[in-house]
Amino acid sequence: MMKKTLSLFLTLCLLLALCAGCAGKPAETPDAPADNGNATVETPDNSTESSDEPAGEPVVLPDDQPVDDTTEEEPFVPADINVAVLKGSTGMGMAKLMADAQEGKAANNYSFTLTSDTADVMAKVISGEYQIAALPTNSAAMAYAKTEGQVQLLALNTLGVLYLLQQTGVDGSPITSLDQLRGKTITAFGQGANPEYILSYLLEQNGLSIGTDVTVDWKASMDEVLATLVTGDYEFVMLPEPNVTVAMTKNSDYTIALDLTQEWNKVAEGDLVMGCLVVRKDFADANPAAVAKFLEEYAASIDFITTDETAAAVIAGQEIVPAEAIAKKALPNCHIVCLTGADMQPAIEPYFQVLFEANPQSVGGSVPDAAFYYGG
Repeated sequence: MMKKTLSLFLTLCLLLALCAGCAGKPAETPDAPADNGNATVETPDNSTESSDEPAGEPVVLPDDQPVDDTTEEEPFVPADINVAVLKGSTGMGMAKLMADAQEGKAANNYSFTLTSDTADVMAKVISGEYQIAALPTNSAAMAYAKTEGQVQLLALNTLGVLYLLQQTGVDGSPITSLDQLRGKTITAFGQGANPEYILSYLLEQNGLSIGTDVTVDWKASMDEVLATLVTGDYEFVMLPEPNVTVAMTKNSDYTIALDLTQEWNKVAEGDLVMGCLVVRKDFADANPAAVAKFLEEYAASIDFITTDETAAAVIAGQEIVPAEAIAKKALPNCHIVCLTGADMQPAIEPYFQVLFEANPQSVGGSVPDAAFYYGG
């Protein structure tokens, strides 16, 4: 009995030992490769790296990281623009743009009307028939007043171009000062525009007045004035370039007696600024890109006309001047410029002030305010 008990006890101890050994052994996964005694056991790294940024926040790019903030520009849309061009110096700067438009090289769809009738141009820009038009500068001021601000100054393009011609066959020598015109008659074109107001002011500054001391025979058109030169019946004729050159080709007895720009500079402050372009405000407000493109092309046209050797041929080709030879000879005396934006008001306001003091109606009753100047 004692032996059986001892045997059972030993068997129980052996079983307990085996169970304890199994509990301490790690379990093997079915897919794990058998250990052949040479493999190295790798312990997976379950640690996480520390970060200053809380999880889930957006990543901030470095300062030098390029950011694409460009926006796509809207394509330029050409506008239909009716443009009035005056024959003579005021229109000469437009010649290259007119030629480019004929060849399909212009940005906008331009329809040009060439004329010498300033009164008709003024009426049609006031009515809105022309969106852009060339005018004498005082006529531009009058149009601004008549439309209560609906016509604006777009560009200044011509400085002083007036000259007094004298038929030297009368007494053989030209006059040298304006006060020598007492009792004389002058044939001219431009009543109600710059020529009349300039002549009147200059005569008054020299102690003379139209109608009392000097007679002015105003003609209805420039062609009518030029026609009188053929007969030689008039001793004194006031003309702007390039008509001065045309006149002296028609009758060589006439010569330049006085440059009225020089006479102006003797008695007035500021330059003579006689020619300009105007724009309808409603059109400009609705088509700013088209107006900007026009100004860009117009400036390029004037640059060509004032610098290129072929300019005279282009001007004559557009019939702004009757012949290439006349355009070539007249160009240096036409004083063509291109002033826009903020450059316009300081350039012309002294001239407007002189005209206003002499005759308020010459500029529409008052000197134009800042709103008159497009882009100023």
